[in-house]
Amino acid sequence: MLPGAAQCFSQVSCCWLLSDNPTLPSDLFAFLESNCRRITRLNIINPPDIHAASFIKAQKHLDARFLASYHSPIPNILSAIESNMKNFKHLALIGCQKPSLDFISEAQNLQQLAIESLRNGGGNEILIDGQHPV
Repeated sequence: MLPGAAQCFSQVSCCWLLSDNPTLPSDLFAFLESNCRRITRLNIINPPDIHAASFIKAQKHLDARFLASYHSPIPNILSAIESNMKNFKHLALIGCQKPSLDFISEAQNLQQLAIESLRNGGGNEILIDGQHPV
């Protein structure tokens, strides 16, 4: 990374990570995990499971989370979200595998919940389809 990048990234409070390829470099997540400690809003689309989970666990100020995963199961990420669930005010799960009810029950401050196209165990069977009729 460029000199001074760590200081610049230390002020980031909202982070969007979007990938059509769920193999974002692990060193990117390591850098973000080490230098982005003030994130309150995190949006991840098609994340790599292990590296994104570690990044999420490192966040202590998250109150909003958007997760969309259309390509692969993400059990480690769901576990990381569950560990921070008590602080969330906003949570959106799109195209993800079905979380257990215990997952949602950890929420103490949840004000908004969006669930769309929930999938059964990472398969293609859609359990909840949030599409509205035309």
